[in-house]
Order: sequence, then structure tokens, then C-alpha cells
Amino acid sequence: MATIKEVAQHAGVSVATVSRVVNKSGYVSVNLEERVRAAMRDLNYKPSALARSLRRQVTQTIGVLVPQLDQPFFSTLAFAIEKTLFSKDYRALVCSSEESREKEDSYIEILLRQRVDGVVLAPTGHNTENIHRLVNGGVPVVIVDRDLPHVPVNRVLTTNYEGASSGARYLLELGHRRIALIGGAPHSEAMNHRLEGARQALTAAGYPPPDDMVVVNT
Repeated sequence: MATIKEVAQHAGVSVATVSRVVNKSGYVSVNLEERVRAAMRDLNYKPSALARSLRRQVTQTIGVLVPQLDQPFFSTLAFAIEKTLFSKDYRALVCSSEESREKEDSYIEILLRQRVDGVVLAPTGHNTENIHRLVNGGVPVVIVDRDLPHVPVNRVLTTNYEGASSGARYLLELGHRRIALIGGAPHSEAMNHRLEGARQALTAAGYPPPDDMVVVNT
């Protein structure tokens, strides 16, 4: 396997120049970068991702931990995150907690050991311990879909209550009166907010949904 020194000799540049091209650090003219990359191709040079991550203190890897990968919402979310990360030269480590606190704990430990550069997390239940483990370990965290109040992280959330309420009112405006409410896991706070929003809108209009018109996935 070719070495960085051999690449430099082949391209007629210094080892430092090759290093800057490989690590995308520092200024290198377009001409020199093209020569270096051509030499890398000619010699089939493959820089060590591990060595680069150790030098730069980054792994260009983001952990994505969601409750379910067999559920359309979360599988689509994970796919979109992975696709976006890949376009930015990052990798995604996608994990599923399956709504298990034990699995979430285990995956958080794995992601910390993998030295990921960040974690996108849809938390299980009201567990804030893992958020604090990540933050205390210097790992940036973004919560998605499920909020955990009073934790110092960014979050991307949907307006579940308002959205379901708006949807119910829209159906009423179309003239519908027997409106069923169909939801996912009953222990999901997001799902409960959606059911509450829809119920409120229907009840306020004088059409409270009977129990047999509310279906949740158990």
C-alpha cells in the first residue's frame, strides 16, 4: 500500500501539502490539489479514516437513535437524516431503541465509545439521564419528535396538538361528522397530544368522538 510520502513524491509536492488535501485543512491551490488527487488515484492511496479522526478529534459520524425503524415516520426520518449527512461527507449510525430503556442505554454507551460527533435522538419515555450523559461527554444532541423539558439541547418538534386539531376542523368543514381517530403507540406523548387536539376540536364543535371511534396501535 502506498504511503503519504510516496504520494507526495509522485505529485511533486511536500508531505504537508498531501496532508492538507487529505484532511481538508489549510489552503492548497486548485492545481496542487488536482495533482495530489491524481497521484492518490495512480497509487491507489487510501488514507486511514481512523488516523484522520484521531488527529482531527472528529469521526464525521452522527448517531441516529429512534424508537422504531419499522414505523413509517421514524424510518423516513432516519432515511432523510442519513441522506443529508452523506451529502455532507458524514456517516450515520442508525439505531432503534424499540421503546426499551435498556436498549437506549446500551446504544448511548456504544455511540459514546464510537466517539460520534453528535446524536439525533427521539428519546424513550421521559428519560433525561442519557441526554445528560451525552452532554457531559461533550457530544452535541438534537431531540426530535419527543420533547424532554429542562434539558440543555436543541430540539426539532412537531405541533402535534395544533396539527390534529386543525385536521379535525378541516374534516368538519367538509361536512363530515363521524370522524374516527387513529393513532400509534398509546404511551407516546406525541400521539397523546394529537388525540387530545382532535378530541378538543370535535368536542368544541358538538361532535365528541365515542370511544369506539378512537383506535390506537397496541
